[in-house]
Amino acid sequence: MPGILTVDELTRYISLLFEESETLLSLQVRGTLSGFKRHSSGHVYFTLLGEESRISCALFRSDAGRIPLWPSDGDEVLVTGKAGVYGPRGTYQIYARTIRPLGEAARTRAKKELMERLQREGLF
Repeated sequence: MPGILTVDELTRYISLLFEESETLLSLQVRGTLSGFKRHSSGHVYFTLLGEESRISCALFRSDAGRIPLWPSDGDEVLVTGKAGVYGPRGTYQIYARTIRPLGEAARTRAKKELMERLQREGLF
């Protein structure tokens, strides 16, 4: 049995395990969007819901310009990014790079974009 670890040592160790996993460094996760909020810093925070669990997510300002204006609670989405440990809380989360709509949200968004394009072109 290893010696006694401090909270910080354990958190750093778990963080290293996350960083060594190829699966966790580049992943896609499907879930239902909840608590979508844009912070004044430009970062975006939200939760992905599954049937029996949830994962906190952060999307930094440098990537936030890639997400469309459509996201709202209840949308089914596909998030691409990496899983990592947020040290101050000792929790894991997804550091998102992109958010893509799935299902009905995707169809609604495509229809809206088509209507806007047709209106700009004077065809509708």
